[in-house]
Amino acid sequence: MLKNFRVNTAVFLNIEEDHLDWHLTFENYLNSKMNIFKNQDENDFRIVNLDDKKIIKNLIVSNSKTFYFSVNEEADCYFKNGKIFLFSKEILDLKNFPNIFGIHNVYNLLSSILAIWTYLKNLSLVEKILNERLISFKIPEHRLEFVREINGIKFYNDSKSTNPHSIKYALMNFDKCVLIMGGLTKDANFEIIKDIIKQKVSFIVAFGKNKEFFYNEFKEIVRVYKFDDLESAVKFAFENSKGEPILFSPGGSSFDLFKDYKHRGKVFKEIVNKL
Repeated sequence: MLKNFRVNTAVFLNIEEDHLDWHLTFENYLNSKMNIFKNQDENDFRIVNLDDKKIIKNLIVSNSKTFYFSVNEEADCYFKNGKIFLFSKEILDLKNFPNIFGIHNVYNLLSSILAIWTYLKNLSLVEKILNERLISFKIPEHRLEFVREINGIKFYNDSKSTNPHSIKYALMNFDKCVLIMGGLTKDANFEIIKDIIKQKVSFIVAFGKNKEFFYNEFKEIVRVYKFDDLESAVKFAFENSKGEPILFSPGGSSFDLFKDYKHRGKVFKEIVNKL
């Protein structure tokens, strides 16, 4: 429970079932996240994802000023037809920034733009800074990171993916792909991604101590192959892809076989770079 912690600008990006092995219920988890707004006053700002209806439905009463961002509808900051608008003014055309890949990065950018505005409070200055700085932006390591292309097959390292929610956002960026999954599931609900897996995934390669879970969870909707280790999984995915990109988005925490998600992502990249 937060007692005295207060932030001038607080951002709530999204919420999905996660860490239920610790919080026990989704309600507990949601309430713990909402605490970031608890001690804000009329001089503070909160920035909220309008597209996440779980957040909107449960948004706590606060004296702070609220700003919304969205990729689905017009809001204080929104994405439409490849462009970003702040308070209805176009400030960015993302075709000029191909280094910003993935709808999750668009969400991150929208919320960041509003956060910057709460400090500068100058729309023209925000626009100027973004257009100058974003050109050098690099996708953070292990977050839908492009690794390499071999014989037309592209490999993406999304080792930071530790829950079904992150898999969903990764898959939204592909027409069709091969998905490598694994890790500890933390009692998460994988039912929520079955529709998008059926639509986007050619086959799943499951690895690690929880491979049987992933096999049983998805075998009715897509082919699932099981391997004990990551190297075998990657090699199988590569040998059996028919040109589809290979997405390493495990959906579970890394502690079954690795020190952390960074270690897991590093090992994945080492395997790919040896192919």
